[in-house]
Amino acid sequence: MDIYETMTTDRRTAKTKNAFKQALLQLLKTKELDKITISELSEIADVSRMAFYYHYEDIFHLYQDLEKTFFSEFTNLYDKSESHDYRDNMLQIMIFLRKNANAVKYFASKSGDNQFRTRFASTLENQFREIVMYEMDSTQLSDHLNYMVTYHSAGIYAVYMKWIESDFAWSNEQVLDLIHEIDEACDSLYYP
Repeated sequence: MDIYETMTTDRRTAKTKNAFKQALLQLLKTKELDKITISELSEIADVSRMAFYYHYEDIFHLYQDLEKTFFSEFTNLYDKSESHDYRDNMLQIMIFLRKNANAVKYFASKSGDNQFRTRFASTLENQFREIVMYEMDSTQLSDHLNYMVTYHSAGIYAVYMKWIESDFAWSNEQVLDLIHEIDEACDSLYYP
């Protein structure tokens, strides 16, 4: 197989997998994950059942792939900034959450997977911790600062979850202002 054939196959594979992911998200609006059949998924995706089984073992495997893709893209968003103004970073997260609203709403809902909410909170906390270490030019944080990072990131997580649950009722700017207000209130704790 030459490089052109590989690129074509990769694009087709990505397109097929994306069709299944979009169909799954559409079905999750009205059905529980364990009630979705491969037949209805294939029909909505307009891709054969055989193609589904070529790429996935079952519906749960597809769901895991959807979540894995989400976290891979989400983790790559966070930019270590030299300033303490995370507005651009937070905006990128918010744009990403809105762009992936169907997935985020399901993942974050009570019908969604509890592990998603835990992983989302943990990812936010880890990214925030990395930024604090970067800004403090340190490879480690004291126990005191680690507790503060956990508390601060839990607040940001809570704001995001409330925003998602409200069906993104506030504008990006309103949420950014609130997060900025939280950041400013915590600055004196981090940088006395």
